[in-house]
Amino acid sequence: MNKPKVFAALLATLLSAPVHAQKSSPAEILLESARQKETLEGDLRGAIRQYEEIVKRFTADRATVAKALVRMAEAHQKLGDAEAQKIFERVVRDYADQKEPVDQARVRLALLSPRVTPAGVVNRVAWTVADGGWIEGKISPDGRYIPYVHYREGGNLFLRDQVSGTDRQLTNTGNDARERAQGVEYQCAHEYAFSRDGKQLVYSWDIGGPGRIELRVVNLQGSGLPAFRRLFDHQEVSWIMPHDWSPDGKWIAVQVQRKDNTAQIGLVSAENGSLKVLKSIDWRGPTAMYFSPDGQYLAYDLPAGETVLQRDILVLAVDGSREIPAEVHPSDDLFLGWAPDGKRLLFASDRGGSMDLWARPFSDGKPQGQPELLKRDIGRFDSMGITSSGSLHYAVAPPLRGFDIRTAEFDFGNGDFVSPPVQAVSTYVGNNSNSHWAPDGKHFAWVSRRGSRAAPYFVIGIRSTQTGQVRELLLPPNFYVQGSLSWGHDGNSFLIGGSDKGRSGVFRVERESGRTSLVVGTQQRGAAAIESPDGGTLYYVSRGSDSQEVIVKRALASGEETVLLKGLYGLRGLSRDGRYLAVVETTRSRIPQAVLLVPTNGKPPRELSRVNEPQRTIFLTWMPDQQSILIGKQVAEGKFEKWRIPIDGGQPEPFETKAPLPGSFLLHPDGRQILFQVPMPSKRPEVWVLENFLPSLSASK
Repeated sequence: MNKPKVFAALLATLLSAPVHAQKSSPAEILLESARQKETLEGDLRGAIRQYEEIVKRFTADRATVAKALVRMAEAHQKLGDAEAQKIFERVVRDYADQKEPVDQARVRLALLSPRVTPAGVVNRVAWTVADGGWIEGKISPDGRYIPYVHYREGGNLFLRDQVSGTDRQLTNTGNDARERAQGVEYQCAHEYAFSRDGKQLVYSWDIGGPGRIELRVVNLQGSGLPAFRRLFDHQEVSWIMPHDWSPDGKWIAVQVQRKDNTAQIGLVSAENGSLKVLKSIDWRGPTAMYFSPDGQYLAYDLPAGETVLQRDILVLAVDGSREIPAEVHPSDDLFLGWAPDGKRLLFASDRGGSMDLWARPFSDGKPQGQPELLKRDIGRFDSMGITSSGSLHYAVAPPLRGFDIRTAEFDFGNGDFVSPPVQAVSTYVGNNSNSHWAPDGKHFAWVSRRGSRAAPYFVIGIRSTQTGQVRELLLPPNFYVQGSLSWGHDGNSFLIGGSDKGRSGVFRVERESGRTSLVVGTQQRGAAAIESPDGGTLYYVSRGSDSQEVIVKRALASGEETVLLKGLYGLRGLSRDGRYLAVVETTRSRIPQAVLLVPTNGKPPRELSRVNEPQRTIFLTWMPDQQSILIGKQVAEGKFEKWRIPIDGGQPEPFETKAPLPGSFLLHPDGRQILFQVPMPSKRPEVWVLENFLPSLSASK
């Protein structure tokens, strides 16, 4: 097939389209077409050819050409082509008047090569983690070994040797999602820390069920699979996280969360597992804790309050005699570790407008002088500790579930787009999810996850569909989003699944103030909820006393509840008149196999569509007339037929489209605009190392 001729035909078709579809310039329309080929179809080389054609044909449209070049370079980067760097350099050199593409190109260039300052500071990638791997702890003191949890290998713990380039498996009793779906007890490794001599590793081991957690230790000498020693297991402790070993190897600094939602900093004996509590803390706890090189002190960061994004650096005498405020400042200060000589506390702080690297001189049991700025703009990351040579290792993790949020106008009468999909949210792309229309359609909202894995915070973004203006609503720092977002019936609040100080459930978030309040507590971490059009009823997913999932109808005034369904179900949508819920029935492995229509008045549900595993059937949307539902039924891997099913029991009809519809979307109240999310390409976590940033150490080399 002649690809240039195909592209020319596509261009001619688009240029001859009716006037009402011309809401963007021809170059922008073609850019979106290429973007869809890249992200929706996954055809990177085809997308590159289209980006190249845009650059050739529309030289006068510098804004669109610059965007096309950036997208082209990113596609080359995904293919592993060296061409990416040249294109990014071209954007910076030739398109200085296009600020956003140039800024994007500068960031990509900075990540493509080590960053060296005139002072000799080097920031480089040390290792790209294995596919399915995740960093949750510390590097070995000599910087040679990197432990990681491999979720595609059952959540087992592995050890990467940076010298030999080999991996050693340390545990073999973890189980993956498929085994758990078959009822096998959940087991998985989590946080870990090395002894100072690098010969032992302590880690948390999750053994399933609420609050079943152990501390285990393995001896790393020798080869093969090491035997573990159970160090700590207590029925009142729901989670225990090891941070560091004392220099003499006798104690392990831990963060403890108890089942009564209290939290503590303590020391666990490396010999007999006894716990010595040092301090009660905010339930969020520290992002990092490290012993001083002489073993006399334990330093950590802690939140300054429940309503501010402020952390302070504190130092506690190991004997518990006193706590020293080492760095108290109205900024977000994240502790990274001690300098090898014990004379500085290293931390990241946003006090200068970006996340910068600072050092606080510390000696004689107290802070000295003023903090020193060591390096600007290091970003937010999870510290893996300072090695004995003075290098800082840190993990840069991709979003756990991030999307590119888009909107489009679609004519359900003729099954075609009126205008092509466009990016609806241009900031923190890849960190956004849970998009949802307001009841009146004048706004849409989404959740944006910010910060690092160890210290995340969440923002609700609200965008006007009329003006494009965006407002960000900062959720309280103690609030952790774990479920879906939906608007309250009057548009003045949001309902969101999450947790707050150990309480899980459905929360209401006030649109103006951001205040949160628990509407109903659940045992379901990823809670989903929908409010009725009159605001009197809440429909939500919970877990019953027998651990089965249930869909519940709750009268908000009285608190009276009725179970509508019991089993493995997901809540998908409520009809505009509030009479019916659309529900998806899933298997234990979460494959949707049936779509049900559930009357909210308690009458029996009606099955609309069913397939057998491994096929799947999904709810797409309520049709604009609200008298039928659009579903997708898998007929082959990655291929779905669309069916329109009347809610009055009429015969299903195939729904043909002239353009591919997204696999899942939300329909605007006007029945034409759709809001959908495109998963971002998966990225593997990276381990970075920052070297030569400590003045005294650099000078001595």
